[in-house]
Amino acid sequence: MDAYEFAKKMEIDGEKYYRKLASEHNDQQLKSLFNMLADDEVRHYEIIENMQGNEVRYSDTDTFKNVKNLFRK
Repeated sequence: MDAYEFAKKMEIDGEKYYRKLASEHNDQQLKSLFNMLADDEVRHYEIIENMQGNEVRYSDTDTFKNVKNLFRK
């Protein structure tokens, strides 16, 4: 397994982990946080996949806009 495949596996595992945590909590704020983190893992996977073909594209995220409000609640 090369470094790209290892990194992509880590992102897949991270997404599964955060989705599992989201499903185990009743608190909507925690669910929201874990789902945002899982969504970012998917985005990271896509970035790594694009790096393999030397076509690196950054895709924006709204995570930072939402986290501050999430924690205020």
